Amino acid sequence: MRHLSLDLYDIQGDVLEGLPKNYENFIFYRIVSPGLFKQHLRQHLIRQITNALQVHDRELAAQSRNTRVYGSLESFLGLNLGFTKDGVVQLMGIRPKLDPAFEKGADHPDTTKNLNDPPPANWLKEFISDRIDGIFLVTGRDRSSVTSYSHQLLRSLVLLRQ
Repeated sequence: MRHLSLDLYDIQGDVLEGLPKNYENFIFYRIVSPGLFKQHLRQHLIRQITNALQVHDRELAAQSRNTRVYGSLESFLGLNLGFTKDGVVQLMGIRPKLDPAFEKGADHPDTTKNLNDPPPANWLKEFISDRIDGIFLVTGRDRSSVTSYSHQLLRSLVLLRQ
């Protein structure tokens, strides 16, 4: 039997167990300056991204209290980061070979069918763009803390455009 060991510190929190959340915000973004964006990620955002170890520890704490109520997690805020195929190209400067489903994109008929999503013609206009490079997922116990953290994140990103 082969033993597989995962470094939970290097896996985003929403991948294995899921971020505990009562509220969530999705912030779609476009990379205007790849160099500045990468620098900002390294200097400010990477350490804020919630990893799987943090989620696992919070899950164990909740279980030890014999409760699954996220209100008991008080001020837990989660942050995860994702990239589209266009975002990967922006950051790498080249088009790497990606998984076929990822290559097709969110608006491809195969993707919408597999995800049981509505066709792009039915998408909200606010979520349609010529290019979306990625998404930040902000989660938390209450709407005000998630909104506040989202605004803080947005302010830091807007500064990159100046």
